[in-house]
Amino acid sequence: MGKILGINALVYVGGVELPQRNSWSLSISRELTEARVFQDTSAGASWVNQIGGFRSLSGSIGGYYEGDGAAANAEAVVSKTHGSVSKESLLLYEDRGDLTRYWYGEAWFEMSQDVSADGVITLDADFTGDGALLRFSS
Repeated sequence: MGKILGINALVYVGGVELPQRNSWSLSISRELTEARVFQDTSAGASWVNQIGGFRSLSGSIGGYYEGDGAAANAEAVVSKTHGSVSKESLLLYEDRGDLTRYWYGEAWFEMSQDVSADGVITLDADFTGDGALLRFSS
């Protein structure tokens, strides 16, 4: 498969497409626990082993706030992030032309809005995963 431009990406939260989005990011991390053992060597020659623990995920969804006549666009973002009182389903597509390849999981959301005189108003969401994140690709 060749390189893919991000311009065709797609985001769904709680079964609703989040409009006016222009970026998303995803990070998956793993807790590591150090395993140290007694050794019959000097401290300078000792190595630490790592044991993989729990995994977690987080990320962000960026985009624009669109007013006049498109209030529903902003409200979709607000209601699915700030207005939510429970975790929501999350679907992240790299390319809306291929809906068989995506990330799926559940997450808790927070939102932020940035209003500046020297740029467009942005309406962004950060998320923290709840449970497993699955990757589907056919």
